[in-house]
Amino acid sequence: MVLGSCAPAVRKPKSQIDVKPRQSLSAKVQSFSETRPFTSTVTLDTFFYAGTPRGLYRFDLNSGDPVAFADQSGVVAAEILGLAADPSSGLHVVTPAGLFQFHRKVWKKVDGFAAPPASVTQMMESTNGLWIGTSGGLYRLFQGKWSHHLAGAKISAILDDTAGSGMWIGTDAEGIFQYDGKRFRRHGK
Repeated sequence: MVLGSCAPAVRKPKSQIDVKPRQSLSAKVQSFSETRPFTSTVTLDTFFYAGTPRGLYRFDLNSGDPVAFADQSGVVAAEILGLAADPSSGLHVVTPAGLFQFHRKVWKKVDGFAAPPASVTQMMESTNGLWIGTSGGLYRLFQGKWSHHLAGAKISAILDDTAGSGMWIGTDAEGIFQYDGKRFRRHGK
């Protein structure tokens, strides 16, 4: 088969869609009024977080119910540009006002993030720290210190390497990079 040769999908009207429920699965469907796409989603502990242009939503994974934040900082109601989560450091959120951390039920601003928040394209927490991909490179917060890598590259994807201690980074025009925990190695261009 040649890529791009598939016939377009034909959608049936809703009244004609055949739905065959699986008896072994059950799920509580929760709806909310956000009509714009999610900017980021992550899970942390027993919660699912959804970042949107209108704010941050949190759902309990056990019940499916939305869970309200106690937030005096305004982070929850802000436009969410990126999310990353790790059990040891909590939830990291990028808004137009900067980078914030939600840990042990407390919001705090994280200082030192030098990139414009609107340039954020990807985020990931790993054993190697918090990684933030932007349209101008890759930023890392590790043990309280910031570093900047792949300057000028537009980061399009970040994937933790579960087989090792590194990660893979996709860029728009510079190829794919592998980080082995010490250095970056380019694969293709």
